[in-house]
Amino acid sequence: MPRLWGVEGSEGENTRGAGTVLAMTTASGTTRRRSLLPVLLIGVIAIGGLLGWIGIKVSEKQKEETNRATERERIAAEASRAVPIEVTRVVAVQHEASVLITGTLEPVRAVDLGFELGGQISRVGGRLGDTVVAGQTLATLDRATVGAQSAQTSAAVAAAQAAVEMARDRLSRVEPLARSGAVAQADLIAARSGLAMAEAQLAQARAARRLTASATREHTLRAPFGGVLTRVPSGPGGVVGPGIPIFRIEDLSLLRLRGTIAEEQLAFARVGATVRLDPGDRRGTVRAVVRSLDPMTRRAPIEIEVDNADGGLVGNAFVRAYLMAGTLTTAFRIPATARNADGRVAVIGADGRVRWKHVTAEIGEGGNWLVTQGMTTSDRVVVRPTSDLREGDVPAIVMVDPPAATRAAATPAAGGGDAANAPVAP
Repeated sequence: MPRLWGVEGSEGENTRGAGTVLAMTTASGTTRRRSLLPVLLIGVIAIGGLLGWIGIKVSEKQKEETNRATERERIAAEASRAVPIEVTRVVAVQHEASVLITGTLEPVRAVDLGFELGGQISRVGGRLGDTVVAGQTLATLDRATVGAQSAQTSAAVAAAQAAVEMARDRLSRVEPLARSGAVAQADLIAARSGLAMAEAQLAQARAARRLTASATREHTLRAPFGGVLTRVPSGPGGVVGPGIPIFRIEDLSLLRLRGTIAEEQLAFARVGATVRLDPGDRRGTVRAVVRSLDPMTRRAPIEIEVDNADGGLVGNAFVRAYLMAGTLTTAFRIPATARNADGRVAVIGADGRVRWKHVTAEIGEGGNWLVTQGMTTSDRVVVRPTSDLREGDVPAIVMVDPPAATRAAATPAAGGGDAANAPVAP
């Protein structure tokens, strides 16, 4: 019996042990399931976020395509409502590089004339704008005025001569008395000084008389060289002062342009080089180049002479001149009407919108502009840009051919000698 009880006790213990193991196993499985749950939740969230991001990108792409389509429709609608404008393509040409020089066309010879002595004008021998020759009489002074001045100077000479005689007489009486001791030496010195002063005054009066005599002979004002009268007195009867200019003569047959150039442009400037004036096709010649820079402007002076025997140029006018550098570069021809006064050109971009460009240009053959900086061969230029044409506008475009002068083959102009008309082969 005790053994059986022991066996039964052993079986109960085994049963309780098996239950404990089963409970522990169940608890372990539950713990593992609970630890995997956050991982699964994180994975689900990550997948959901990825899908959401993809959805957002797809939506943005669709919205972008929709906006593009809307923009195309709007541009097309604007173009259909816009006033058509003429547009042409630029043409690349071979152009001789040049240096721009600005300045005033001054007469090489110009002079202001006046009388040495004052007086009243009795006659004027020319009118404003008249052409005079060397030696021509311009004006004369009233002889009565000159005669009065001559009489005045003669009287001054007579008075000075009398003063000299008096001083000599006094000295001749004082000297013997001074030798005998009858008068002090100071009286002798005073007498000698008085004579010297009187003689100096006599010399001054005689010089004034000679000057008046010269003025009497030269009371007529004559032109020193031929030219144009650019200033004249109003007429006879006026009173002029000595040395006051009343006439101006300018020789406009030869003009001089004084300007400056930058340091890097000195390599192109040489005495005897040809210069082309703008506007027109008048040519000039470099006469002087100063190879020294102004400390303030950092530019060098240059002087150009221009023949004006035919009178085609205006004296003292502000002009632009181009010093031909002798090297060929690529430039772009555009119509003369395409460039605004402020140096801007309106072009049509690839998107059909207006773009304003600042360009560097000069007048070429036929009046068209030669653009040296600021444009490319792909630009389409508005032929006649208006003030209401704004940046970003979408105009209706009408393509036109370039001007005939732009499309012409290379033909050197008379007296030109450059290759500014030569198109560049595409």
